[in-house]
Amino acid sequence: MLSELSTTRRVRLHGQVGEALERRWGDRANEYASRLATHFGESATLTAAHAESARKYARLAAEEAVRQFAWGEAVRWYEVAVGGIEDPDPGVLTALSLAWELAESGSGRSWPIFKRAMEVYRSRKDADGFALAVARAPAFVTDPSAIYPFVAEAVDMPNTLTKSVNLRLRIRLARANAQSRIDLRPVVDPDDLEANILVLADVVEGTDGAAARHEINGRRYVHTGNLAMAARSFDDAAKLWESVGEFQEASQLGQAAAHCATTGGHLQEASRLSTELRRLCLVSGTRSGVAAAQIYLAALATLKWDADEIGRSSAELLLKRMRED
Repeated sequence: MLSELSTTRRVRLHGQVGEALERRWGDRANEYASRLATHFGESATLTAAHAESARKYARLAAEEAVRQFAWGEAVRWYEVAVGGIEDPDPGVLTALSLAWELAESGSGRSWPIFKRAMEVYRSRKDADGFALAVARAPAFVTDPSAIYPFVAEAVDMPNTLTKSVNLRLRIRLARANAQSRIDLRPVVDPDDLEANILVLADVVEGTDGAAARHEINGRRYVHTGNLAMAARSFDDAAKLWESVGEFQEASQLGQAAAHCATTGGHLQEASRLSTELRRLCLVSGTRSGVAAAQIYLAALATLKWDADEIGRSSAELLLKRMRED
């Protein structure tokens, strides 16, 4: 029946339904954000007010999708929230870049959106917004070191944010510093940076401070070649982040732990950490982490020639090629 209506009539009907539902739900309207975003989105061409309502409810629907780790759905609604605006909210752009990175890790779609958000923050001279966005930015799989200049800029830029956020910024700088290409980007002295982080971590209470200390200890163990202790420290940091629902931080540290154990040849611990990484990333929908865990598990299974585990790690093709060689 709806398909038999003219386009104009259908648009008006969606708008009327949206207005009626909004009045009916009153203060609880935000709980039905996706339904309202759908109706107002269909009628957005009708009035500017409907277009604004569509963006408002789309943002709320996206935030709910994020809480459910439904990254594809979050992308869909965040794109509605920034659609048709010449000067979009950089906070929404930052959230959209994170959703894209987690929905389609390595596709390259998240990075241009993140850079656009940074440009908007700069144009508005919003140092706090710029720094907060960088502190919460995803790990860009296509080029992990590309974020280095933004992190360095945020660290040098005076802001009024909490010590906890500034600690996260420096942790991001330590990670970017470790991943940067020395011949293309300036490198901060890791010893000075890590000492600075530990000083700040001592005055930051709670998970941020404790996790930072574990992470820096892990990096120092890496510097000295003690990969077993590095893996343990990164794993301790990952557990702390998971305990407070910070799954993205937890997955990054979990991947570092699994990598150290695997590289160091500690097969039993590497298997445990890789299995834990896969579980953590499946819960949070972090595809790149799941892929990394499967690679580690496949490599470990290959060393032990455990065909069953190779199959569970989606590496049948790897086994086939090795046998053919």
